[in-house]
Amino acid sequence: MLKKIVLLLFILSVYVVKAQNNYSGKITYTKALITNSEKVGDAKYVSYVNTINGFLIDMPYVLEFNKSESHFYHVKPMASDLNEKLLKKAELLGKSKNQFYTNLKTSTVLEEVNRGSEKLLVSYPKYNLKLTNETKSIGGYTCYKATTKEVVEFSKIKKGYKDKVNDIVVWYTNEVPVPFGPLSIYGLPGLVLEMQYGSAVYTATKIEIKNKNVSIKDIPKVKIISKEESDNQMINSLSNAFWDF
Repeated sequence: MLKKIVLLLFILSVYVVKAQNNYSGKITYTKALITNSEKVGDAKYVSYVNTINGFLIDMPYVLEFNKSESHFYHVKPMASDLNEKLLKKAELLGKSKNQFYTNLKTSTVLEEVNRGSEKLLVSYPKYNLKLTNETKSIGGYTCYKATTKEVVEFSKIKKGYKDKVNDIVVWYTNEVPVPFGPLSIYGLPGLVLEMQYGSAVYTATKIEIKNKNVSIKDIPKVKIISKEESDNQMINSLSNAFWDF
């Protein structure tokens, strides 16, 4: 009898390990622009926000993941529905124009960018997020709040320009025990179901969890540079553009 119990426990443990190794999923997010409370009386501004959000409704963002990797990207609307100028503005909101790849085995987050005719990968450092006990429910999951800030150094581009501080507010659930999220966010005790970056908010609208392994898109085999190198390149490029002003 004891041998049968031991054998049963062994089979169960193997099954659990196998299930954990095959854990994967696909999360669909919608992105929306937050209305600035100081400008709610500005009819032109409110109209602009509503127009941008109208584009964003038809532009879902997707996070695909397995136990060790994730891929974050957005899906453009049909070409016939596009206003290219507004689409570009909608894409740029919340730092989400490009694709992001996360690999837990190498502890890396890479953003795929185009610099002229060259394609590069930008390596991001891990955010130092402050965990809190504040909770709310998203899609039936209990989520916990975490926060940090990111500074965009406009002051390095042109004298007199002020740096911009983007608030980052993340809501994650440990009911889905994978450390992935939108953009370059990773390393939290659970899956991110909502994230605010500056004036844009990503909210999970469809959560698909599978107990099987799913392959993630391969990372492009191109040159990798650090976030600091990338920022310096952008600063130098924009500074040159303002040279005669």
